[in-house]
Amino acid sequence: MTSLSKSADVSVTYSYNWSGYAQLGSKGLYTSVTDTWTVPRLVAGGPNPAYSADWVGIGGFALSDKTLVQAGTEVDDVNGSAEVYAWTEVLPAAEKVLTLAVHQGDSITTTVEKITASGDWLMEVHDDTTDQSEYTLSDKRSSGRSVEAVHEATSVGHSIGPLAKTTDVTFAPGTFTSSESSGDQPLLSPAVETTKLKRHDTVERTATVYEMIMESQSTGAVEATPSPPDVDGQGFTVAYGSTAPPSPAS
Repeated sequence: MTSLSKSADVSVTYSYNWSGYAQLGSKGLYTSVTDTWTVPRLVAGGPNPAYSADWVGIGGFALSDKTLVQAGTEVDDVNGSAEVYAWTEVLPAAEKVLTLAVHQGDSITTTVEKITASGDWLMEVHDDTTDQSEYTLSDKRSSGRSVEAVHEATSVGHSIGPLAKTTDVTFAPGTFTSSESSGDQPLLSPAVETTKLKRHDTVERTATVYEMIMESQSTGAVEATPSPPDVDGQGFTVAYGSTAPPSPAS
């Protein structure tokens, strides 16, 4: 990833497989994330076969961090037909495909949450359209350094697959909790951290919010672009291609 400053609150980073938003803070800062999106529909004229996933996660954004805990939905283009399913994953293990039936056009709410008492991680996908859900638990550990909502070109084997051409994906409303917050915070508003200094003095600093633009590893062409955040800092939209879509209405 290559980053460049955009503003005091948001930086832009380019990725070969992610488009969306992430926050990066200190170890253990983020404890849960929840977001809602509509499973996108395949659009004719894209590459085939091709792959896409929409998910939320904690950890894994920093290049040295291999502790991503995530859950979401997949829409793949297989011989011109959509293959759709829900999944959870804890790196470095492979994804776990859920038995929960999801479909193009379904509204999905997904949560990744640290269970305080045990330290385990809960990953749940809820289909709001059918009011059905499924979850998994993991005793693996996440760094808790980052929180993400992402539209991804998923990997096939050890290589990034072509991004499936789909309708735009709007993530909203998205929220997170942190070890220093008393409740849900807007996903695109940076977390505030308090550090204790000597003599009981404290200093506050804010996490960095990143906008992620996906570009082709082989050609450098932009493949997926997020919108600016909505006015509440809870939502954004990702579009296939190099043109940023409008921010979602709050």
